[in-house]
Amino acid sequence: MLQEEELELGLTNPTTSKPKDMQVNAEPGKYIVTVEDETGKVYASTELEVIGLDIEQNETGFSFQTKKFTFFLSANGQSVTPRQISVSLDGKGEKRYFPSSFTFTPTQTILVYEYLGDISLGNHTFRFTAGNWTKVYPVEYRQTRQFWDNPLVLLLGFLALAIAGVGAMLRRPEQMRYGLDIPDFLPVSTTKIPIKRETVLEIFESVNAGYSWQWMPLRLDEIKGGFRQLTYNGKPILIGDFNLERILARMQGEGTVKGELSYFGLSRWEKESGHPISYLAIYRIMRNVFVNNAVKFSRKTFLIIL
Repeated sequence: MLQEEELELGLTNPTTSKPKDMQVNAEPGKYIVTVEDETGKVYASTELEVIGLDIEQNETGFSFQTKKFTFFLSANGQSVTPRQISVSLDGKGEKRYFPSSFTFTPTQTILVYEYLGDISLGNHTFRFTAGNWTKVYPVEYRQTRQFWDNPLVLLLGFLALAIAGVGAMLRRPEQMRYGLDIPDFLPVSTTKIPIKRETVLEIFESVNAGYSWQWMPLRLDEIKGGFRQLTYNGKPILIGDFNLERILARMQGEGTVKGELSYFGLSRWEKESGHPISYLAIYRIMRNVFVNNAVKFSRKTFLIIL
């Protein structure tokens, strides 16, 4: 007889059902449960099967380095709810766990055990205890070796470096098949050209006449084009932006030229046209817009717009 409990004291009516909660502390296996009186007479019997507790380790949460170990508990593919279970490692660091300490899933019960002592390399044993039931779970703590700890890997690495070094030393030098011979650029020569003030002022009139304009302020590139119409020793005069801006700045200081909106015109145009240079510059900008968009316009149209 493995286990005995009293069902009822005194006289018992055998024709009525008698419920009885019974905690079984037995190893997994099949057992016979009987109802007997004090004389040994059997009134009822049944077969009872105790299912074993399956324990598995969670590989991702099982680490000897962190000393945290996660186990999955199950019975017949379903989660279990032990009233109390104790876990120890090599008989040390025993901890008790109750249902509130578990994490439940439909198929497993998750238990996390943490060991506070030192763990050496070698074989170890986890012991699970619940009442009179005990299960031993053996594990092995092995040092994780890196790939470079393998002497063969080191040998192959040094061999590869040696081959690469010898190959670099014995490599044929590269021969140049094609080359470009770029001569040094000749320095750009500049020539000082004397020009009268009146000649520069006439450029504004000549450019306007070339476009059949009157009193139209000019851009820098248009003024430079006017300089190219002039010649010195039989060659056209080329002037850079820097020198042109210096000339215009000096003439603005003298009051012979005025500039507005990046356009420049003669100061006397204001008296001849009856409008300031700012008005003439806007007129020029509007003319550009009309011409680029093929819009017919006249002086009267421009006056109405302004």
